[in-house]
Amino acid sequence: MAPKDNKINTNNLIKSHVAYQSIIELRDEDFGLLQLKNDLIYERIPKEIIHDIISCTLKIGEYAAKFFLNKYSPDPEKLAEALNIKILKNDTSENKIGPIYIFSEYRSSPPTIIIYSKAMQELKSIINKHNLNTYLKVDDPTPIFIAHEIFHHLEETMIGNVGQVFKIKIFSIGPFRKTLGINVLSDITAYHFAKKLLNLQFPPALLPYLILIERQGRV
Repeated sequence: MAPKDNKINTNNLIKSHVAYQSIIELRDEDFGLLQLKNDLIYERIPKEIIHDIISCTLKIGEYAAKFFLNKYSPDPEKLAEALNIKILKNDTSENKIGPIYIFSEYRSSPPTIIIYSKAMQELKSIINKHNLNTYLKVDDPTPIFIAHEIFHHLEETMIGNVGQVFKIKIFSIGPFRKTLGINVLSDITAYHFAKKLLNLQFPPALLPYLILIERQGRV
């Protein structure tokens, strides 16, 4: 099923008065398209392959989750321990880019996941304030972001960078052809990996948008 392009126009989603109910109705494919549109290379991607790119990206995340569910606990902290990934919490830094919080990050040497507590706490507050837990059924989003970063570890150590799976032509001169990968595919896949690992009933890619909407005072 193709993404519902008409529902995720950035202007409609972020700049207009949008209820949280609208965003939680979006599907994985919708968020995949929304994230893809925010990639600098989006306008270069042939429109006829966009659906296939998103579909393939989601399947990579799903298959990776199934592989690890057959071998390990679905608990992200236990999985991180099994993979020798250290988990640290940063209680002091907000680690923001403009108005947007970074909830977590992965560092490869040594393998470490950093959880930013201030961003996580704000997200929890928004979920409680707007009674979103009725839909999300998640008291603490921290395991979701641990799972997300575990996937980036898998890219580093096993799978390879998903952002380089598809190469988009930028220009060509005679026999010379310049192509670039689509970096955002890595994050799209990581969110879907987290969804399948934790058996979530919602697309976890919606979580960063909750803070974005709240901070713009649209709800």
